Amino acid sequence: MRNSSLLQQATLRVLTVLFATITVISFFAIVLQHAAVDKSAKTHIQGLHQYFSQKIQQLDRQWQTEASRSARHLAGEHTHPSSLHASPQELNVDLSFLDRSLFPVALLIDQQGKILYKLMDKEIDFPGSLPVTEEDGWWHDVANQRLLRWFAQPVQLLSNQPSRLVLFVALEKNLLSLHALPNSDLVLQYHGKVISGSLPSQELQQLKMVDGHLWRQEERIDQFSLAWETDQPQRVRLLVQHHSFPLFSNSEIFFTATSALLIFSFLFWSTLGRWLAKLTRRIVQLKDISEEFITDQQLSDRMLHLLESIHKEHRNEIGALANSLRQLTHTVLTHTNNLQQHSHQLAESEERLRAMTHSLRDALLVFDDNGTIHFCSHVCASMFSCQERDLLERSITQLFSPDWLDPEWQKNWITPTTAESVPFTHEPMRGMAVRLDGQEFPIELTISQWQRQGKTFCTALVRDITNLKILEERDLRAYVNRIAISALLEIGIEPLPLHRKLEVALEIILTVPWLAMQYKGSIFLVTDDQHLEMIAQKNLHPALLQECQRIPYGYCLCGKAAQTQKMVFADALDGRHDVTFAGIREHGHYCLPIMLQERLLGVLNLYVDHLHHYDPEEEAFLTTITNTLAGVIDRGLADDRVRHMATHDALTGLPNRLLFHELLTQELKRTARTRQAMAVGFLDLDHFKAVNDTLGHDIGDLLLKAVSTRTRQILRNSDTLARMGGDEFALILPAVGDSQHAMAVCNKIVQALSEPFILNENRCQIGASIGLSLFPEHGETVELLLQTADQAMYVVKKGGRNGVTIYQGQS
Repeated sequence: MRNSSLLQQATLRVLTVLFATITVISFFAIVLQHAAVDKSAKTHIQGLHQYFSQKIQQLDRQWQTEASRSARHLAGEHTHPSSLHASPQELNVDLSFLDRSLFPVALLIDQQGKILYKLMDKEIDFPGSLPVTEEDGWWHDVANQRLLRWFAQPVQLLSNQPSRLVLFVALEKNLLSLHALPNSDLVLQYHGKVISGSLPSQELQQLKMVDGHLWRQEERIDQFSLAWETDQPQRVRLLVQHHSFPLFSNSEIFFTATSALLIFSFLFWSTLGRWLAKLTRRIVQLKDISEEFITDQQLSDRMLHLLESIHKEHRNEIGALANSLRQLTHTVLTHTNNLQQHSHQLAESEERLRAMTHSLRDALLVFDDNGTIHFCSHVCASMFSCQERDLLERSITQLFSPDWLDPEWQKNWITPTTAESVPFTHEPMRGMAVRLDGQEFPIELTISQWQRQGKTFCTALVRDITNLKILEERDLRAYVNRIAISALLEIGIEPLPLHRKLEVALEIILTVPWLAMQYKGSIFLVTDDQHLEMIAQKNLHPALLQECQRIPYGYCLCGKAAQTQKMVFADALDGRHDVTFAGIREHGHYCLPIMLQERLLGVLNLYVDHLHHYDPEEEAFLTTITNTLAGVIDRGLADDRVRHMATHDALTGLPNRLLFHELLTQELKRTARTRQAMAVGFLDLDHFKAVNDTLGHDIGDLLLKAVSTRTRQILRNSDTLARMGGDEFALILPAVGDSQHAMAVCNKIVQALSEPFILNENRCQIGASIGLSLFPEHGETVELLLQTADQAMYVVKKGGRNGVTIYQGQS
């Protein structure tokens, strides 16, 4: 019932306490009763144990005595001579004197245990013989499920044939019931199996084991077992069961408790319940008045009259509550009117503030000194790709990238220690913010702080500078590009060999910061026979250097770029890679042809990471780089040609006197450092003037070229052959070992030049005179070594020409 809910609660709680109390008392009563029954049963069991321990021995002695008496009685009746000389077939035994109620079975057996005579109530299946050495024992009649105790006594009924009288006691229900005591039963077990008992078998089957005790309905049975014989205690055991009868059953105890609960409930309602019902009705009326006021925001005349009547009728707390409720409603109505006016004004102010924040281009956030966001503008929600409610109550630190957020900044600007340490403005800071989907974007952040009611708040203006960063990065990239191009142009005018210029240029390209390039690459130049030759490289694998030192057009990516004269891009190792080796790592390539107008000068080969995405801006910059490199290479090739012309003989291409002096100076420094032997030779052709005068200067020029070619074929790569002018040549033989080796090399040259030359169908025969000087024996300077070698050569000339000699001193 709605109007009696308080009464129901009070009644229910009282009844719950009563029910719990009665339940606990009933439980303890049951426990105490069980404890008393346990104690009584323990006492009885101790007595029964002592009684039946003696009873078993007493019965065995009684039955043994009775068996002995029966044997003597039988022997007394059959002592006349006719009986003693009778045969077993003629033996007539009278056992009518036996107590058949005690001994239902009697047997007369011979010495071998053979049955001579038997007397029994009903047929028993004996095996035909019994043990003849034992005086007593047990027999289990399996067919009739009986256990019999037998006793054997010797008797002399036949002459010279001792026999034994065996009497059986059947331990059946009647016998066990005869010896059972009040409130106890006896059960006989044979090898753990129940054979018989003082109770009927159906009652034995009703026994159930619960909590360590046997129960038959509500009757508890405690039992213990005794061994009937000591020799084999596990064969025959007597179970003694004691019956315990509680004073009250569990149902009687609970019935009594329930009756007490009902009586107390009636008394409670008659005394306290009606008063509670009346009090509850008044409280419900006050509740209805409150609900009406909450719903209608005012009270009707009926409700006001009801409050007045309750106040006058009850001069207690209920009446005081009714009066307080009447005053409260009046006060609430007054404050509600004032609150509505202030709310209207606040709504107008909030609308103006929201309009102002929405008009801002930057995002606005307000958070407290713990970093918790309390306000965010519509622009802020749009900037972080969420709704305004998704940002409220979040921490301001969740909106910034952990890699940028400075813990010291949090300490000084989010959680200041004192109000005086809070700055009112802060210079804009740049960093990275994180949208709720995890995407980062650059921002410019300005924070100001203010106090309200002793608490610190922060106002943050957040500006998305993604487009600004893009413009700045583009300007920075263009600036870096200009620096790189300028550096390449400066390298182009440096007085360096072309291969060195290209090494420096490759270093500049690989260090451009915005390019996603690995720090390795190479530059190839085009050779006269349509091949690419690697001139400069950085960090390339040795196997790659050996394989790609010289490659034809169309081979691998660099060759394809040269063949098509177009850029080749690969983001991974694919079928276009003709060069592979063990241990090669996944990578990609930019291979760009270096073109000067329409002429191919070489290929720029750069490495990128595996699965690197093609970037058109990278291609545009690298194209500019290759165009600049084309100018550097063209200028370098021209400089190399000029330098070659200045340092090499125009006719033979051999180093001239100037370059020979430079090379000899360098070799002297190296030889002085390594302490190895070195030889300098001066070679002059024999009979060259005659060939020049008779066949002409053109044949003479061809002869000089052939001499330089034939001589170069004999020398090592580390040796140097230079033309000093006319028909004079000079040699540098580093690391010759000793003078004999140097002499052997020069003799080969003399022998080779002594062979005829066929020049334009003209046969020419000349010779060579070579003088040698050794370092450091014959000099330690360029001038001294050349002078001593020249002197040795003139010795050969004077000695008949076409030979070799080593400088021998002033003599």
